[in-house]
Amino acid sequence: MFSFLANKVTNFLICKNSINDDDREVYQYGFEQLFSTVFNIVSMLLLGAIFGKIYQSLVLTLAFILLRTYSGGYHASTPLRCYCLSVMSISIALSVMKFVIVNNYIYLGLWILSSLVIILFSPVDNVVKPLDEIEKIIYKKKSIIVWCIESCIAFIFFLLQITEIHKSIVLAQLIISVAIVLGKIQKSKNIMEE
Repeated sequence: MFSFLANKVTNFLICKNSINDDDREVYQYGFEQLFSTVFNIVSMLLLGAIFGKIYQSLVLTLAFILLRTYSGGYHASTPLRCYCLSVMSISIALSVMKFVIVNNYIYLGLWILSSLVIILFSPVDNVVKPLDEIEKIIYKKKSIIVWCIESCIAFIFFLLQITEIHKSIVLAQLIISVAIVLGKIQKSKNIMEE
């Protein structure tokens, strides 16, 4: 869907002489990424609106994206599966925040568990984005820095008793830790199949 739309926009701009035909692939890819990103953000906002948790879904999504960029983890085989898994994960997290009464000790336990997974096992590369040894070291440092910043922000909001932001960050980190574990499993299966 995004390829078709990106192709139409790129062709239109080429016809209007706004861009050079030699740069078609670059623009096409850029538009695909732009449309995909906008669609994902709108989807997350819509989910937030459905659950009555718009700013929580924004915080959750932002914390997830920032940490996922460096931690890696499970990689869906198609963009549609990736999107569906993301929507499902965010929906579950927002459902927990809206419908389940979870005391702060459980959030603390979830944070400790997910933190251990993130610190010990990130980054997890995959077939689509393999990392060499130097990149693994760099990504590990960056994922720990992002985890640390997010955790500090969550702690500050916990102290300020603005627990919705605290919970959003903890749940985002929990989703990342699950993705890391699933990514490790996926990677070991791929190695066994070779």
